[in-house]
Amino acid sequence: MDIYVSSLFDKSLSKASRRIQNDLEEIRNFIRSIPDERDLYSRNSFGFKKYKKNIYGIDVGNTHSKGNDARRLICACYTYESNTMFIRYKESNSTGRYIVLVDIVKHDEQNRKALLASNGISEWDITNEEEKIIESLNNNDIKFRKVFNSFKDGTPVLTLDKFETIDKFINESGPVVLPGIAGSGKTEIIIRTIEELLEIYEGETNVLYVTRSNTLLSNVQGRFKNPKNVDFYTIKSLLVNYLDEIGKEHGSEVDSFYSFTNFCNELIHLERSTYSKQEQELIKFVQKCQYYPLYLEIYGFIFGFMNLNWDRIETSMINTDTYLNENYGYCIYGKNDRSLVYELAKKYRDYLEVNKIINTNEVSFDFSRYENRKQYQYIFIDEGQDLTEVEDFMLLSLLAPGCEKNVLFSFDREQIVTPTFFNIGRFRSKLSLTEYNDNRKYKFGYNPLTDNFRNPSSVVKLINSFNIVRTKYVQTERNEDRVMEKVRNKLAGYAGIFNGNISEIIEKFGHDPKTVIIVTDDYYRDFTKSISQENLGNYVSLRTVTGVKGCEYDNVFVANFLSSRSVLSNSRGFEKMKMDYLLLSNYYVAITRTSINLVLLEQNDSGIVKEVFEQYRKDYNKSLPVENVLDDIVVLGEYNAIEYIERADQEFDQGRYKEASYYYQYALKSNEISDDPQLKKYIDNKLKVSDVLKLEIDESTKGDMLIALNEYNLAKTYYKEAGDKIGLQIINMIENEATKDIEFMFAENKVTYERIKRMGGIVLEAFNLYLKKKTFNLKQIKDKNKVQIELINKQTRRINK
Repeated sequence: MDIYVSSLFDKSLSKASRRIQNDLEEIRNFIRSIPDERDLYSRNSFGFKKYKKNIYGIDVGNTHSKGNDARRLICACYTYESNTMFIRYKESNSTGRYIVLVDIVKHDEQNRKALLASNGISEWDITNEEEKIIESLNNNDIKFRKVFNSFKDGTPVLTLDKFETIDKFINESGPVVLPGIAGSGKTEIIIRTIEELLEIYEGETNVLYVTRSNTLLSNVQGRFKNPKNVDFYTIKSLLVNYLDEIGKEHGSEVDSFYSFTNFCNELIHLERSTYSKQEQELIKFVQKCQYYPLYLEIYGFIFGFMNLNWDRIETSMINTDTYLNENYGYCIYGKNDRSLVYELAKKYRDYLEVNKIINTNEVSFDFSRYENRKQYQYIFIDEGQDLTEVEDFMLLSLLAPGCEKNVLFSFDREQIVTPTFFNIGRFRSKLSLTEYNDNRKYKFGYNPLTDNFRNPSSVVKLINSFNIVRTKYVQTERNEDRVMEKVRNKLAGYAGIFNGNISEIIEKFGHDPKTVIIVTDDYYRDFTKSISQENLGNYVSLRTVTGVKGCEYDNVFVANFLSSRSVLSNSRGFEKMKMDYLLLSNYYVAITRTSINLVLLEQNDSGIVKEVFEQYRKDYNKSLPVENVLDDIVVLGEYNAIEYIERADQEFDQGRYKEASYYYQYALKSNEISDDPQLKKYIDNKLKVSDVLKLEIDESTKGDMLIALNEYNLAKTYYKEAGDKIGLQIINMIENEATKDIEFMFAENKVTYERIKRMGGIVLEAFNLYLKKKTFNLKQIKDKNKVQIELINKQTRRINK
């Protein structure tokens, strides 16, 4: 039978004892080997019990008593034909029957807990729990995934409307502009579409996946195992690959608000005696301005705008006239200030060049004109709201001739984190798409995805109230298109206010593996400066919004995010609207990171904070709960090594190697590690890899050291950044077990012995084997020569006689 598990099951499994987990693996193996549920009766040791209809229970853990470790696995059995949502996942050799593992509950509370877990309801009068469970499953109120060789691997189950989107893109040809709220499944649609394309074309098509987020890229790439002809890039890695290809020198840093802040600080502290009157005027202007709106104007518009008709020809920035005379409402600053902003942009451009900081807009523009650029049949752009127009233009230029429509662009205009001046109407015009059809739907019928699979109902209610208030401050979507987010996560969760101090939260949850504490950039900078490097590990859960994009956590604290900002009251005009838009987008990203509990801490309840709380009271006829004691909101768990490792792996995949090291070290302190040498070996290796990645050395050397640790995919990344073709060739040879090819590289002196020692492992073994062969061959030649010489000597002596 095929096996599916619910998100409820996944949560319970992560907290289960080792004995229960072992029992469940045995059950999973057995279920995979049988044609239907009737065979479960043949295993009395499972304590298999049928309730009624298609609901069953299986004992796990201590199966012969009702002690503390006894659990009941609640499951439901179906035929594929009876539930069309799962039919697409039927395997060719399937019997047509499958089982859904719903939850793991305490043995002596199985009836009540099974119902509560399935429906996410805190109180319920039990009448017919089995029917309720069936109803919950049939309505797909919770997330499911199909599992195969272990509970760790699996494929998420999509709803039918998402498969409609995939079918239309593949069969009707794009382009597809796919809007969707946080947690709605946009990325999952992209993954499944790529999978189907690879199956249809049997890998004989070029596919490109691009996003700005390292986390998102890692999550998506991890779903594919060495796919043929699919390239995965962030904007940065794509541009670095181009710069390496043309041999242009560059640093590792990219244009960011951080680099702009450093530039402005250097500018205003320079010696002014030699400055002209205009330059002094520019410095005074910078001193009186907020840096962020300046950066927004320069990065998103002056550097990133493609002109009104997408016909820009200037490489590094739009021309002076276009900017000074812009009259379409795109600029933050009035015409009186624009000449100074433009001069500042020119100085910042020069600063980036001198400091070898990658100007992503300029490099993107150059790349779009590069004649030898690789081209693709399909391009997938994920979280496109965080890309500038120049970056979008560059990506579209990578579509092969005849494939100009084969682009899928996912976005959420309410989740803009990067200051890009994103405008979906302009992007649609570039793709020659009309904004709406007669049915008020997006072109090709793609309505915004509004089913929220991530956040529980308590949090979605708060999100909907927040969205109503947000429309008073910024123009988000057309009013006729705004819809309420729908709850699809039936886990019981909490959304409320903590009436305490942020220091209490940080001290209690600073390194909790299931928690993130989201604070403003300013607070994070000041806090990390105030503590020693040795103590940073105690506060590893502290994050800014950019550090959590693309992630989700059980517990999310959002601290003083709105009340500590003066932007909403101090800015003015168009500057105010743009700044408010970005701030509120950041806040939306922050509050949508949770899968269970959301706790807000706002020490100043004036302004928009008060409005959001008041709107919630108005919408739901009750106030958000307020707690004075932290333990009354979220209880700090006792975590096992696996939970620390899962969080560490998440940090590692995001490129946060220092943070990953802290969580791996917490896992090592667990008693379970001493009983599991394989787990200890895994952590030790990850710590070694993290240590390598934290080193400030060149990319090629990092790649060599990663090969020694058998981290070939990571090594590839660094070799690509370094443009190291020899390193990439060696990895390719290792993966294809082409030892002879490696030996050829030694013979051609393409690899130094220093590199060989650094790479170690397979490479060093191959080299030693090569030396042995070479020595053996030389000895054979020498012995053969000896024989030849002796024969010649004999002949010579004979002739002399």
